[in-house]
Amino acid sequence: MQSELDYRNRITTLLQDCATRFPLEQLTQGAQDTAAVACYDRILVLDSTHSAALAQQEQIIQHLAERIDAALQQGHLERAQTDLAQLRQLRPEHPSLSALKQALQLKQDQAAEAAQRQAREAAQRKANAEQARRSASEERSQRRVEEAAKRKPAEAARPPTPVTEAKRQPTRPTPNLNRSRCGNLLSRIT
Repeated sequence: MQSELDYRNRITTLLQDCATRFPLEQLTQGAQDTAAVACYDRILVLDSTHSAALAQQEQIIQHLAERIDAALQQGHLERAQTDLAQLRQLRPEHPSLSALKQALQLKQDQAAEAAQRQAREAAQRKANAEQARRSASEERSQRRVEEAAKRKPAEAARPPTPVTEAKRQPTRPTPNLNRSRCGNLLSRIT
């Protein structure tokens, strides 16, 4: 009789320990889920039909499945993938495992398609910008050529300016006026 009482006390103590260490609302990571399930497994080793331990394990597993679904809805694909692997390890026969796996694959495919589409759009924007830059450069070059062509006929039709004539004629040596004045003065004195 005493051993039966010790046995029940041991199970109750383990159950309280697991409930205290692993409150359901604080399970946020796969490692915590594994540790919580392992804690309840210690009870199930002693009594494989213990309803409270089985119920707590199922709540943990269900909480994990809901967390995977929430991660998928929020677009946290890496977290969903990590938690899905954890669920597969803890309960490979879980009823929502295949649906969650399909949902994850669908979200990953959509994310990959979106990334490819964004890459194509970015490449197209870059090509368009480069084409616009080239076109603008070609237009500037064309305008310069046209402006130069307009200036040439206008310059040819204009009469040369005196400054232009002076520049074109070679410079002639100017007679030395001082020399002739000196000569005139000398001839008057003599």
